[in-house]
Amino acid sequence: MKRVAIYARVSTNGQTVTNQLRELRRIAKRQSSKVVGEFTDQGVSGAKGRAHRPQFGRLYKATSRREINLIMN
Repeated sequence: MKRVAIYARVSTNGQTVTNQLRELRRIAKRQSSKVVGEFTDQGVSGAKGRAHRPQFGRLYKATSRREINLIMN
């Protein structure tokens, strides 16, 4: 079984990651993958680096520790 992490991000505080998370969870379930983590950054531009996206930084560390096999975003 693949261990997957979900990363969702929106650029403004007026947006939510709810739809992204729901769809990615559905896909993971359909693929019989185990979601081992969900990482979300809200109100942060994708052009910003890891220093401005704390959850992306956590995801990067989890990847380098080989805690996950696949990132879904």
